[in-house]
Amino acid sequence: MEPARERRAMVRYPVSFLGDCGVSGGVLFNLSLGGCAIESTMPPERDAVMPLRIHPSSQSAPIEVGLAEVSWVSGRDFGVRFIELEPSQAERLQRLIADLQQGVRDAGTA
Repeated sequence: MEPARERRAMVRYPVSFLGDCGVSGGVLFNLSLGGCAIESTMPPERDAVMPLRIHPSSQSAPIEVGLAEVSWVSGRDFGVRFIELEPSQAERLQRLIADLQQGVRDAGTA
């Protein structure tokens, strides 16, 4: 039996990450508590490990992911798994996703 997948939030947030060529940016388009998918003109190599910053439009300060590992790359898109996240940042991420999911539920009942 396959393990249950985390609920994902479809978003469009700016994201910045530190790769081999320095700081790069992209657009985060798929977010969960365990990772995300990003579109970038300079995607990193698979298995690269890097810090990244998520810049949600609803919050002033970025959510800092200490380390994220690139699990897949396809063209300009790549996915990362969060492997190091401070408790305060994890709490902010959890609150953001809960707010996004609540917004979807509210829109479905309108």
